[in-house]
Amino acid sequence: MTTKGTSVGLSVHACSVTAHAVDFDERHKNSCVANGAVAQELAGWCWSLATLET
Repeated sequence: MTTKGTSVGLSVHACSVTAHAVDFDERHKNSCVANGAVAQELAGWCWSLATLET
């Protein structure tokens, strides 16, 4: 099931996740830690979408 705002929300979130990944890289963070943080953020967003009440 999709809603009107889902594709827009996904696009905005994808930009946010990309920005975080670039920020971690620019600050010379450990890539494994940075990837884990980005994955955790994405998993949380997916969970919030899955549990969204319509």
